[in-house]
Formats: sequence, C-alpha cells, structure tokens
Amino acid sequence: MRCLTVDDAAILVGKSGFLVSDSGLLYPDEALSKAQARVDGRPPDNATTLPYFVNDLNGWLPNNTGRVLWMYDWDNNFPSPFEAFIAVRRAAGEARPISQARGHYFAPFPYHEQDQVEISEAQNTETGLLVGVVILVMCAGWSGYLVAEDCEDWIEFWEGNLFFYSHETEKVAAAEALLTRWHCSRQLR
Repeated sequence: MRCLTVDDAAILVGKSGFLVSDSGLLYPDEALSKAQARVDGRPPDNATTLPYFVNDLNGWLPNNTGRVLWMYDWDNNFPSPFEAFIAVRRAAGEARPISQARGHYFAPFPYHEQDQVEISEAQNTETGLLVGVVILVMCAGWSGYLVAEDCEDWIEFWEGNLFFYSHETEKVAAAEALLTRWHCSRQLR
C-alpha cells in the first residue's frame, strides 16, 4: 500500500472516467455516471465475517489490476478507529495527513486466487492491508470509493452503506449475488 495525492490518483484512474476536484473529491465524470446501474446494501451484521466479505468485495473488481481506495469523508470522533487507520498509513511510510494524501493504492495481484498455496507473501500482505483498511472505513461509517485501474466499475462506501456501480449486466448481477450470499441488508442507513 502506498498513499496517493490528488495528482497521483488522477493519473491512475483518470483513464477510466474518474475526475478529481481541486477540493480532493474523486468522482465519475457525467458520461460514466449516467451509464451505471447501482446496487445498494450494507455490510453483514456479523463482524467475524467482515474480512471474508471485504475479500469478496475486492474480488468483484477486475483481477490483476491495482486498486485505489479514495477517502472523501472521515472523522476523528471519540471513539473512533481513526488512530488505527493512521497507524496503518504510518507503517506504510506515510507521514502526511489524510487530507493531503486521500488515496490508498494497492498493487495489482491475481486477487481472484483463493488457494493459499498459490498466493505470494506480497499478495497476502497487500490483501490483508486492503481488507483491514476497508473494514475500518466501513465500521467507522466513513465515505470513499474503491476503484480499480482501467475499470469503469466501482464500489462506494457512504455512511455505513455500500453501493456497487457498473454498466455491465453480469457485474450488476454479481453484486446482487454477493450481497445475497452474505445476507446483507438492503435497507440503507
């Protein structure tokens, strides 16, 4: 994992139709946004399933592509996992505050691979960081996007809710199936 500035993120996801405003908001351009269907839900209620659920979320995006987790809303209220989130960033060598480097880049790997014998140590580490950071985002009710490079699909985390966006019928069906498989509520907060 490495942290990204607005300019870094624009280079990585700009080709897919995402724009980054001067204020640091990552958003899909109008043409991309209009083409997408949205699937709504919430994370599973059982906290022990969250690592597996987030791993499946990650698998919904294309294989062998980098991922960007872009934060657009967070807080440091008490109690909060904010310090744990910052500790993960510091461990990755990031000293800047989130507001200066809102993006979190995860290297491309064969993320669909589930055979632990086939998964490299580097992939195991990167997947663990992605899963852990996304769990913190979901549990805190923070907001952001999980976007893959060269992909027009994305997942949005917003105030404890999840939104899958895609223009492909198969991807929309896969998002519906994922939420059903994990018994996720479709009632938004």
